[in-house]
Amino acid sequence: MKVVMYHYVRPLAQSRFPKIKGRTLDEFKIQLEFFMKNFHIATPKELFDVLKANISVPENWILLTFDDGYIDHYRYVFPLLHDYKLSGMFFPPQLVVEERDLLDVNKIHFFLSSGESPLILYQELISELLNYNYSPEQIDVLVKKHFHASRYDSPEVMFIKNVLQKGLPQLERKEISSKLFRKFVSIDEKAFAEELYVSLPECRLMASSGMLFGSHGRNHYWMDELTPEEQEVEIEQSLQFLNKIHDSSTSMLTNIVMCYPYGSYNDYTIEALNKYHFDMAFTTKVGNADFSKSNRFCLNRFDTNDFPIN
Repeated sequence: MKVVMYHYVRPLAQSRFPKIKGRTLDEFKIQLEFFMKNFHIATPKELFDVLKANISVPENWILLTFDDGYIDHYRYVFPLLHDYKLSGMFFPPQLVVEERDLLDVNKIHFFLSSGESPLILYQELISELLNYNYSPEQIDVLVKKHFHASRYDSPEVMFIKNVLQKGLPQLERKEISSKLFRKFVSIDEKAFAEELYVSLPECRLMASSGMLFGSHGRNHYWMDELTPEEQEVEIEQSLQFLNKIHDSSTSMLTNIVMCYPYGSYNDYTIEALNKYHFDMAFTTKVGNADFSKSNRFCLNRFDTNDFPIN
């Protein structure tokens, strides 16, 4: 079975940030039609029914997943799925929905999409590292480790992403990300978060219409950087949040799914998922998803960019 991962889905050309990396609405529609023609787009209920019956998941099935809790998922994705009589899985971190805090990874996304050149942003980050008393030798080590192009991004962009997502201590990367966001995007993070993320009533409406919400942690932390105790808190609090979405007045939470923030997890994460009776968990590793019992907490996904849009 194939599982496809989405983040931003919006009318990019008409948005304030047309350079953000996401799917346009037309591209999303085309991709949905391609999936409907070439696959069976499975609902979460269909998937769990097959697994409970101990039947092999059909190879021609595909599952739609949406990460990070963007307003795009309510405003644009949900109406389309509803019109096509489809459903999917949605993974918002608790922090963005209930506290309206802007994730560091989103600060990075938006200053990279601000219209400033990657080279200028790279130089700004180097200046910030010098301000934090990193020596030229220490910076050189970071450059050698992180200044490499990916299949989607230039070396400058990958350096910024790698250093500010995991290459520095957590407090430093948070402070630098906020400073660059304020300089190139907005001085008001709270107002920006209000515009960017889905709300709890919107989540509950989607759940009442057949969409399944799963855990993306409370704070969208790298799980493998946390202690076992910290991981358990992340998972327990996110589960409490899911029960606020799937409550008795909308749709009971009968199946519990995790989507690891950044695809990050370790053995302690899986122990905690078992303790709290999760059914499965998705990674960001590329490939077909193997739903055998021994593999259900490390399920692969494809990115939307792995499929055609024409």
